[in-house]
Amino acid sequence: MNHGNDIWVNGARFSADESLVLTWNLDNTARLWRVEDGAEILRMNHDSNVWGAEFSVDESRILTWSPDRTARLWRAEDGAEVARMSHDSPVGGAKFSADGSLIRTWDNKTVRLWRTEDGAQVTTMNHDYAIQEATFSADESRILTWSYYGTSARLWRAEDGNEMLRMDWVNGAKFSRDGSLIRTWDDKTVRLWRTRDGAEILRINHNTSDINGVISGEFSADNSLVLLWNRIGYSSKDYMVRL
Repeated sequence: MNHGNDIWVNGARFSADESLVLTWNLDNTARLWRVEDGAEILRMNHDSNVWGAEFSVDESRILTWSPDRTARLWRAEDGAEVARMSHDSPVGGAKFSADGSLIRTWDNKTVRLWRTEDGAQVTTMNHDYAIQEATFSADESRILTWSYYGTSARLWRAEDGNEMLRMDWVNGAKFSRDGSLIRTWDDKTVRLWRTRDGAEILRINHNTSDINGVISGEFSADNSLVLLWNRIGYSSKDYMVRL
């Protein structure tokens, strides 16, 4: 898959059956390639370099986003632009919901939710600082966002964008696999919250110095264990979670 000698490829991914490859590039394009012979079969253009791209669940659509302040939805069969989702600043990320019916996009301080069917905006959620990530709960009724290092994570109702919970002074946040719990972490502490009512149900302290603080954590499949790791990988511990 030859982009040319002067084109920087930002990233690439396979389609589900591995017959296609989607690439996104610094030449303001995303491209679709056939694995069998390396032929370019689609080219999708932005007004600035493309920061990311992904297939919809059924692979009938391709979602791209860019610092040109837009995320764009394309028809995979012919590369036609289906919808353009505009922001007030560079779009830092975009994702389909699990069933493909919704798209969430985020820029510096705003998360927007869109309908895939027609590209209509459903709701907007605002932060005070730069947003790092936005994820759906397992049932897609909630959206979890977290902003610039050491500020806040917030839980929103997806249907109307109402803020349900604010968790301050966190470095990151994630749902458990079933969406029933949220974990947040700062340099030395991981907290667990119940999604349905926002109650803090557990606090775990990680005994490290400030420079080696907690940077993330993962739930086990049944939510009975939490795995933590620190900034430069000096130690990890499993903690039993009793609910």
